Amino acid sequence: MRFRFRQFGDVAAVEPDGSTLDAERADEFRHELHAHLQANRKVLLDLNAVAFADSTGLGAILVCTHRAAPSGGKLRICGLRPLVQEMFHVLRLDRMVDVHATPEEALLAFGAPA
Repeated sequence: MRFRFRQFGDVAAVEPDGSTLDAERADEFRHELHAHLQANRKVLLDLNAVAFADSTGLGAILVCTHRAAPSGGKLRICGLRPLVQEMFHVLRLDRMVDVHATPEEALLAFGAPA
């Protein structure tokens, strides 16, 4: 899985470009996301290129969110495609993680310019 990185003020944006986030890719994904949450207090995870995510892949997001919270780290997610959005809803991740429709909405929620 490859990642694209951008900086918007004090917000680091991470965009995986693999189409699936599953058990096979979860460890690499978790490592990369966790590294960005350690280096940046505010991270925007843009999942617009991810067409499918299983419970292991989504669990990686939740683990990173919980690890970042004690040190003041904040993760916001945007760009969920329909199947991934449904998985977020079924697993109730949308109640545990801030989800936004677009990167611009997520950046505004951080207080950063879009």
